[in-house]
Amino acid sequence: MRVKVQTTPTALLAAGVFCGLIAGVAAQAPTVKQMHESLALVNDVEYSVVRGDYQGAADPARALSMQTNPRDLPAKGHPFMDEVRTLAVRTASASDIQTAAQSVAGLVSACGKCHAALGTPVRIAPPARPAMSGARGEMLQHNWAVSLLAVGLQGPTDAVWKQGADELATAKVAPADAAQDVKDAETELRAIAKRAIAAGDEASRTVVYGELIAACGTCHGLLGRVLGPGVPGAPK
Repeated sequence: MRVKVQTTPTALLAAGVFCGLIAGVAAQAPTVKQMHESLALVNDVEYSVVRGDYQGAADPARALSMQTNPRDLPAKGHPFMDEVRTLAVRTASASDIQTAAQSVAGLVSACGKCHAALGTPVRIAPPARPAMSGARGEMLQHNWAVSLLAVGLQGPTDAVWKQGADELATAKVAPADAAQDVKDAETELRAIAKRAIAAGDEASRTVVYGELIAACGTCHGLLGRVLGPGVPGAPK
């Protein structure tokens, strides 16, 4: 899944999000290993959509749809694994980036709902604030805000979600000489940030996160290259 690029890809800062141990699950190595594999596939799916290459999410999504329940997963977690498989199938067959993005948001949210249902939400250390300045630093700041929202939704962790929403509201992604469609995308980003700030429950946050992922991918598609070479063109 990883594309070798000159800059840190959006959502890659959140890669560690999908490597936390699942609290409430018996800590036997096979179970933990399998859950990590599933979460890594979620990350692969999300990364492709964020890049603007939602078609590229199909293969990891299909692999995710075939994951079985970990052997020692408590019964309370089974419905959420079913949800993950259903959403993975939907992602693999998506015909536009908006559908794929909402399915991805559902996958991230399903992780958080499972953690909450098991009674012990996962405590995930948020990624550190990027120290870089300039145009690249501004994009990394935007990337960081998206990563915080992912952590907040997957934990689930209310404080981290709110931090991500606040950071997203001030993150700058369009340089002064950007084309108008890119500036329009930044305006849309501001509107999404306001909705993220107002979202106070899992359902509304899932919708907002899907809108955000779709906006990221769509804007990247406008640029013709997203986080490195290989994007097949602007998303539909």
